[in-house]
Amino acid sequence: MDKSVILIFSIIGFGYFFAHKTTERNELEKGLNKYLYYIALPFTIFLKTAGLKTEIVSLNFTLINSVPILFVYFLIYILWKTKIFGSNFSRTLAVTSTLGNLVYLGLSVISFTQGEEFIGTGAVIAVIQNLVIFTAGVFLLNIICDDGSCLKIFFSKIIKNPLFASSILGILWSYFSFPVPDFVIRFLTEFSKSVTSIALFTVGIGLYGKKITILNINKILIISFFKLVFLPLVVFAWIYFTGESDINYKIVFIQYTMPVAVACYVLAYEFNLEYDVVAQSILFTTILYFFFYPFYNALISLLF
Repeated sequence: MDKSVILIFSIIGFGYFFAHKTTERNELEKGLNKYLYYIALPFTIFLKTAGLKTEIVSLNFTLINSVPILFVYFLIYILWKTKIFGSNFSRTLAVTSTLGNLVYLGLSVISFTQGEEFIGTGAVIAVIQNLVIFTAGVFLLNIICDDGSCLKIFFSKIIKNPLFASSILGILWSYFSFPVPDFVIRFLTEFSKSVTSIALFTVGIGLYGKKITILNINKILIISFFKLVFLPLVVFAWIYFTGESDINYKIVFIQYTMPVAVACYVLAYEFNLEYDVVAQSILFTTILYFFFYPFYNALISLLF
């Protein structure tokens, strides 16, 4: 097994072991999640994008990080419109099937397997996908609604979303080539250093004690199919038929293989989604990701 994967496993395993030894793991997990979601992740996204050259953001690069997500939204809308899925699960599926663990796990995998120099590319991918998810995705969530309250709820929440805000700010900062003061860079860097280890550690804590109930297994499997199978295969086909060989597209594929984001914990509460299904999907897809890892590597070897 790749040494980088062993390292990732080790940090996650240590978090799991620590959760076993503490009686305050729920409070600890919530605290770490809030720290990552509201402070460390936004700081990291801004830091990695504000000073990044925007040449990598070509038309095809932008489209590959948006069209597959929009295609999934279209399918979910059809499934809801034909009453195959109920409205609440459709909204839950829209979030969990497209919002991957691009920062918690994604940047860690990129750093360990491809090198720290590609963290910036991974962050840009997260920015583009977040923009799509928190605009078109929110629009879809408002359409798939049984009453008129969703519009107010979702748009009021998204305006305050720290990942969305940091994404917009980072892109604008990079586009206008504003200088980032050295002190600010050093300040943000100290928080950024904590993301990889704390994120993986938190994933380990989150795995402890979680169970997958038979009642939700069908929904979890549907989410897992969309997130870990369907989306990666769509992106694989895109890269294969367009003949892209640039390593940035390798990073794109890696990010699309990420399991359901830990941030969905927060979004499930904020957006009134099916919290139990979301929580169990994070657990299931995270475990399943490592079983799928050799398969993803095989696909990458066919492309690059």
